[in-house]
Order: sequence, then structure tokens, then C-alpha cells
Amino acid sequence: MIKAIIFDADGMIVHEERFSERYSEKFGVPISDLMPFFEKDFLDCELGKKDLKEALAPYLPKWKWQGSMDELLKFWFSGSRKDEEVIKIIENIRKSGIICVLSTKQEKYRVEYFKNELGLGKLFDFIVSTHQVRVFKDNPEFYREILKKLPEIKPSEILFFDDREKNIKAAEILGIKSILFKSIEDLKEIKNYGT
Repeated sequence: MIKAIIFDADGMIVHEERFSERYSEKFGVPISDLMPFFEKDFLDCELGKKDLKEALAPYLPKWKWQGSMDELLKFWFSGSRKDEEVIKIIENIRKSGIICVLSTKQEKYRVEYFKNELGLGKLFDFIVSTHQVRVFKDNPEFYREILKKLPEIKPSEILFFDDREKNIKAAEILGIKSILFKSIEDLKEIKNYGT
């Protein structure tokens, strides 16, 4: 019997207009000027090795940003929206007594945005992010950290949904039943997974 379900954030619960495209269109900065940050420093932020605000600062002159750092992050994160249909399904799952966990590849400021602005902190029993664990989700150690937070639950009693095959494989190594998320229909059939 399934006692806990781990849900991926981006592409499943949260959908985002690509920041670099929005920024380029609104401020007239070529995407090629934005990408060096995302190809190196941003990855370090997602792993908790660097603070996003500090890592971004040297790039802002080339990005032609005129506002404050907080204004930039507000613009960036405002492109995120919740999938209300998925949210309703998760609310019902949680009401049935199943522990719901959010797993995400994020840096700390966007996780806070998820928790507070999008209300995901109230929706889930807890959130685990790569910036906390310091490994990406394609590493089994990420899921080992989740298991530590669920000491009374066996891996075989946990279901995991993610839209990336490499993350699914990493969780399966630890015995977590994992489903490649393709559409909302996968969640509507959750009763078929042993809940």
C-alpha cells in the first residue's frame, strides 16, 4: 500500500514561461547574452554552492537590468503558475492520509517563492530541493534524503512522479516505485498504483 507520494515541481505542478525568452523579449537583450549565467553559475545555485543574488550580480550590466535584485527575481518568478487541476488531485490525496512530498531542482529563492507565493508550502507535508541536498535529482542520494524524512515508510510504499526519465531511474535504484509523468491522466489513475 502506498503511504507517501513524491511529486516533481516543474513541468508537473508548476509551469513556467521560459525566463530567458520573456526577459529577452521585454528588455531587448539577446538570449545569447543571458545563457552564460544559466550554463554555469545557475547550476551552482541549484546545488546550494552559490547564492543566486550574489551569482547574478556580475551579469546584470550585460543584461542591462536597471532595477533592484529583488525586482529582477520578482519578474523572473512571476512567470510561474500552478496547475490547478493537479493541485486539486494532490489536495484529495493528502486528505486521504497519504504523505505528499514536493521534490524540485531549484535554488533557495525560488523554493521560497513556491512555498509562500504559490502556496505549495501548505499543500505538501515537506519540500526537498537540490539546493538543500546538494545533488541533482538524477542522483539516488537525492531520494535517500527524502527517505530519511520518512523513517517509518519503506521505499516500496512510496510512489514518485517525475517528467524526466533519469530522475525516475535514480529513485528506482532505491526501490521507490516511479512513474514517468506524461499528463494529468497519470495522476487521475493513481488508484491503480496501490493507493
